[in-house]
Formats: sequence, structure tokens, C-alpha cells
Amino acid sequence: MIFRRFFIALIILAFGLISVGGSAYGSSQATSMTTLEGIFTVVWGDGEPGSGGIQTDYFLTTDQNETVQLVISPDLLFSLGGAVNINQKKVAVEGAWLGEEKLFQAYSISMLKGQEIGIQGVYGPQPWISIMCKFADIPDAPRNLAYFQGMFSSAYPGLDHYWRQLSYNLANLQGSGAAGWFTMPHPRSYYLPGGSLNFGAAANDCTAAADPYVNFAPYIGVNLMFNDVLDGYAWGGSWYLCLDGNCGYWSVTWEPPWGYENVSVIAHEEGHGFGLPHSSGDYDRTYDNEWDVMSDSWAPCYRGGDDPTYGCVGQHTIAYHKDLLGWIRPSRLYTATPGSSQTITLERLAIPKTSNYLAAFVPIPGLQGQFYTVEARQLKGYDAYNPGSAVIIHRVNPNWQNPAHVIDIDGNGNTGDAGAMWLPGEAFSDIAHKIQITVLSATPTGFVVKINTNFIPLAGVVIAGPTQGQTCTDYTFTATVNPSTVSTPITYLWEADGQDPITHTGGITDSVVYRWGEVGMQVVNVTASNDSGQVSSWQDVYINAYKPCLDLTGPQIGWLGSTLTFTATTTPLTSTLPLTYTWVVEGQSTITHTNGLTDSSSYAWLTSGLYDLNVTASGHDGVASDTVSVLIIIQRLFLPLTTRH
Repeated sequence: MIFRRFFIALIILAFGLISVGGSAYGSSQATSMTTLEGIFTVVWGDGEPGSGGIQTDYFLTTDQNETVQLVISPDLLFSLGGAVNINQKKVAVEGAWLGEEKLFQAYSISMLKGQEIGIQGVYGPQPWISIMCKFADIPDAPRNLAYFQGMFSSAYPGLDHYWRQLSYNLANLQGSGAAGWFTMPHPRSYYLPGGSLNFGAAANDCTAAADPYVNFAPYIGVNLMFNDVLDGYAWGGSWYLCLDGNCGYWSVTWEPPWGYENVSVIAHEEGHGFGLPHSSGDYDRTYDNEWDVMSDSWAPCYRGGDDPTYGCVGQHTIAYHKDLLGWIRPSRLYTATPGSSQTITLERLAIPKTSNYLAAFVPIPGLQGQFYTVEARQLKGYDAYNPGSAVIIHRVNPNWQNPAHVIDIDGNGNTGDAGAMWLPGEAFSDIAHKIQITVLSATPTGFVVKINTNFIPLAGVVIAGPTQGQTCTDYTFTATVNPSTVSTPITYLWEADGQDPITHTGGITDSVVYRWGEVGMQVVNVTASNDSGQVSSWQDVYINAYKPCLDLTGPQIGWLGSTLTFTATTTPLTSTLPLTYTWVVEGQSTITHTNGLTDSSSYAWLTSGLYDLNVTASGHDGVASDTVSVLIIIQRLFLPLTTRH
């Protein structure tokens, strides 16, 4: 495979160096340009454990049933919406032949009319046949027939059981089987020219060796199980084959022994056979998403997901892939609308127990076709050996080679730690696109999340109010958050010297009233918070002059005719004495007392009603007053009931 990559790179470089008049290729090339029509297919290659190797090859099967390997630039694939969008679709490819390798350099690809784009749903029985083939020069038979037959079991960890659980029983591998071993006509080297697997030769010779013994008609896919390593990869995708009169595009995998010794590898490659791409972390690697069998399918094995017979057992695939295959019904998929804020309950992706949403898709404004997916994962079923239970978020761009990238906020390369696991109280924010996804709480089978697509974070808060004043005077302070378009509601926590904390919840402004009884520097602090976080501000207020302040206390309700006592208290304590207290009370005579910092007076009313009491304290430092009201009611006499005999 290294040879193939090196050769293709040299060819692309050579074509890039030939330029006439700013064109990507010269006039001599233009005369050799040709157009091919056929079905576009993708085959994904996955390196053996620890290698990190990945290879993706593209093919065109022409109307003459000739399979041609395509050389396609990433930019061209990007313009087409990604390879997954055109996989197994009829296209026209304009390009030129490259040397003797039978490679075809694609310069443009266009969908032919009448062709739908994207993977079609996978439903019902999807039977596969595993064909066990020996290279002519290698007699080994690594596993027996019973092993391959048991691999399709409807019990854990069989592939029929696996795909039933992943698809919510919408798809299965019922009717699958195995046959072999069969010996191919050529030695291993024949099928690996230059070190790269010849997919067509290996598939054709392996199925031909099995054809006298196998009726391929009932199957949709073929696992080609070889008795020795291939080119360092296990492969999966689709391939044009004519088997028992059925000519068309079959789901095919090409498996070395290390592949079929681990059922997670077979599940991964069969996923490619269904048309699924890889996912990844956001580290320019492929096998770094521990939450997806289509990425790090080995991860569960390191946590105990290792079957004594069938090796590593794969986890579920992600919500984006399940939706591609049609396994998430529209009623179970929440799609956020622009400018909305919605709280939803997500059900776990593996073995759901309620009818709540299985996933949420959040479109990214201004980036057509791109979106975030939100899914709940718990340690259940084939997810039992995941890193933990959490909300998992992916960013999806179908144009990327690995369209779904798991969001790992700590950027440390490990998608199995807290950085990728969103738990209650945590929020992911894409400030540039006004998106915030907040995990509010956990449920027995999922999580409650809030999805805000008009999220504007707090930038700051400003306090407006006096900077100096006098004692016993009401002063208003107003806090204003910015920007004015910030997401509401806003919670304001006011704290000031000598005052009790005050909490309000409201819009972009909020006000409080404070008075102080002592001269000196006072500090007013406000903290404003919303889903984006919190901001704070403070302001000094210098109380530089004495003014007495009076506080009138007493009962708010009393009985008719009863005596009620009220007390007036003057502050600050340093007020100059004595003070003159004047009591003006409805229904009573005015009373004047000379006293210290406190004074009291008692009253009784003979008529029910609401009465105001006003007290004024005057002295050398000024005048202060306060008013209260008291409700006088008639006391009723309740007599016990008697029973007449």
C-alpha cells in the first residue's frame, strides 16, 4: 500500500507541475481527456492493531463492467459533498489515464440525472456469506467452519445479535452462513502486486472457488476470509460481482486472520459494506473516537469487552451513522431550529427504554450541511465497555473524509476521558455560531439537555449609581449587561457592605435600592450570570455626611380596643442627642417626646379599620421620619356547638 500511495503522489505531482496558461494541465493533456460513466464505489482499508494505518480507495465500474481505480483530490471530493454522498451512485467522470497502472485521474465528477445522493436505508434481513479461501502456496486453515458459522449467531456476541441491537431490530443478518476452506488458483503474491491488494482478483478467484458449493443468490454481502495477511489492512466496502446470475454491487469485506479473529473488526468492515464511513476525534487521526465501532473498534477490548472465542467485541456506532442507515425514526430525532431554545430528554443510544429522542441534530448557521449531533450513551448492551455514561457531541461535515468528529474539549488526544464526556452542569458552547448545548440532569436511561441556537454569552456588566451620599438616604443602583442581545434570563446577585445579599432574575438590566446608617466607604458588587457563565462589577460609594434615619416598628394587626406599642429607632448611633419625636397617628392625638436614639408610644383604637402612624425625629443632624400601617379588627367570640337531644 505504501507503493500505491507513493506512485499516486508522484503522478499527482507530475500533473500539477504541468501548467499552461494557468490551467491545471497543459494542452497535450487536454487532448487525452476522456469521460467515463459508471457506478462510483468506495473501499475503506483499516490497518492492523497499533498501526494506525488507513487507506481509502475509489473505483468506477463502467457500463462495460470494467472496474477502474480513480485518483481524486480532496478538494474535488469536498465539492461533491464527500465520498459517502456519491457512493454506489451513477456518475460521469472527466479525467485522464495515468501510465500503466490503469489509474484514472479525475478532474471533475458529476451526478447523472435521476440518481439519488447518499446511503439508502438498511432494513430487514441482510444475510452475508463468509467464504474461507486459501492462497495456493499457503495451506494453513487458521479457523474451522464452525467458528465462522458461529460468528453470525443471534446470541451475544454474534453478528446477527449485534446488528439487531444497533438497528433497534430494523435490520438483521438472519440467513447468513459460511463455507470453505477453498483454495484459490494463485499464490499470495499474485493477489498483492507491488504490495497492494488486487481487490477484483482476490474477490473473483475466492468466490469462483466457492461457486460450485455455494448458492450466492440469497446473500447481500460476502466476507472474504483469507488464510494469511493481506497488505497490512482489512478492507470493507462495495464491489461489482456476478455471482449465480446476480450481477451487481455487493457488500464485500477482505479479511486477514487478525480481522476475523476479532468480531469487532468484522462489524467495522461490514459497516463499510453498508456504506458507513469512519468517524474520528478532531486530531487528524481516524481511530481515535472511542464511542464508535466505525473508529476505535478496539477500545472496548481494553475494558473487558473481549470474548474468549471471538476476540474484541465492538461498541455501537454513533447517531449520525444510525441516521444514515435509516435507523432513527423522524419522531426520535430532534432537529434544532434557528433562534430557538429547547429542553429535551435524550434516551440512551443502546437498548433504549423510553420513546424520548434518540439524538439531536443542531445545524450550524452559515455552514451549509454542517451540524452537531448530541447523543446519550450509557453502559448498556454493546456499549457496556465504553469509557462511561455521558452525553457525546460530534461535529459533522459530510465533506470531510471522516465526516463526524467527536468534540473533545480538552484537546489532549484522548476521547475516552472527561474532555469528551459531557455531564450534568456542563455546557458546550460554539460562540461564533450562537450555539450552546447544556447537560441539565441525568435520567435513569439518558440525559436532559438544553439546546440554544441563539446563544449570546455575557461580555460584561456595568453598574450605574451614585458614588457619594449621606446616611439614611435611599440610593438606586442599576446593573446593565452587555451585549444587549445576550441570552436571557439573567440572574443578578447583589452584595454590598452592611446589606443582606439580594438575588433577582430578569432581563438585561436590574436595580436595587440601598441605604446606609454609617459614614464611610461602602462597596456595591453585582454578579450577573446566565448559561454562558458569569461576569461581575463593583462600585465604591462614599457616605460622607450624617443624616438621621428613623425605623418605626410595631404590630401590623391588632384587636379592637387592645393596646398596641410602637417603637421608633434612630440611626446612626453617633447622632447628636437629644431628639424630638413627633407622633402623628390617625384617630389619636399628636404626641411629642424628647428622648435618645429610641422612643415608644402605645395606642388603642375603638373603631376597626386601617390606620397610618407617622413618626418624625428631629435634632441637630436633621430630620428623619417613617410611616407604618396597622389593621384594627373586631375580636370575635367563638362558642362551642351544643347538641340538642
